[in-house]
Amino acid sequence: MTADPGWDPARLAALAGDEAEAAHRLALLSAMGLGVAFDPAGGLKLLRRAADLGHDLARDSLAVVETLGPLEAWLTPRPAGLASERPHVLIAEGFVAPVVCDWLRTRAGSRLEPAKVHDPRTGAGLLNPVRTNDAAVFDLPDADMVQVLLRERIGRLVGLPVAGMEPVQVLRYRVGQAFDWHVVYLDPASPGHRHNLARPGQR
Repeated sequence: MTADPGWDPARLAALAGDEAEAAHRLALLSAMGLGVAFDPAGGLKLLRRAADLGHDLARDSLAVVETLGPLEAWLTPRPAGLASERPHVLIAEGFVAPVVCDWLRTRAGSRLEPAKVHDPRTGAGLLNPVRTNDAAVFDLPDADMVQVLLRERIGRLVGLPVAGMEPVQVLRYRVGQAFDWHVVYLDPASPGHRHNLARPGQR
């Protein structure tokens, strides 16, 4: 997830007239450790505050978060099991509860649109017949606590830092849709990839 100026903790005071929105934003920042100390428990307290103040997304996401029980249940995924030695494949059985999948589908809802690929010349999104599925992208201003804790759960399962992850995407593949043969690394020789290489870094 990429931050925008409205998510700078130093500027949250600008939302003083909307305490619920400010509490929700700070809840997510705390749970991610983005610009503030990493404090998921404190983030949940702020989320409850935002919900109590009438923030709809805070209230609804809190209900989903609490279905898994205590915070530690989110932060301690079961180890992945070995599915195959060669090729080396692991499988994470029951990685998330069905209610979490339902939440992601619902949030994606009307946000789904034809998925794009990166234009190697400009770096902008580009429609390409190689990819025919739909996607809903959630940058930081559109994020919720379920997505934030899910990213943390993924990071802990695979042993990689959440800071290196790209924004949350919900992908929909209807029958016959596909993302045909492609590579996911960023080519340093492509002008459109240089910005991502300089900031988030190589995939």
